[in-house]
Amino acid sequence: MGIILFLLSSAGVYFYRDYAIRYQLLDIPNERSMHQTTIPRGAGIVFVLLWSFSLLFLKLQHYLSLQDLLLLLPAGCLVSILGFVDDRDSLSAVKRLIIQCVVAGLFIAILGHCSALRLWGDTPVYLGLLAPAM
Repeated sequence: MGIILFLLSSAGVYFYRDYAIRYQLLDIPNERSMHQTTIPRGAGIVFVLLWSFSLLFLKLQHYLSLQDLLLLLPAGCLVSILGFVDDRDSLSAVKRLIIQCVVAGLFIAILGHCSALRLWGDTPVYLGLLAPAM
């Protein structure tokens, strides 16, 4: 499965690059940039889609419970959507921080009802200190 995900992510980034260039989703370097030339931005959406489809696939194959799917999928997608919107519209640091804190709070609230994840069939992965006392 790892090779398939690698190939899909490579193809996805390749096609996204053309999309980003066509619609001017470009990061122009400034004094804070780590790059020297204009580059496409927002390709992280490819990995979010692959992450989401992978979770759905694992659920359909009964390697992931519905509870675990509902725990892992929304928080990651919300933060990823925030990153994509930030890439596109350059949100302020304060807006990003507030939204990330809200998402983290929601994730922690959901996590409070879960002491273990079942990622590989029936084998539980205990969360230990990450799971608040019930």
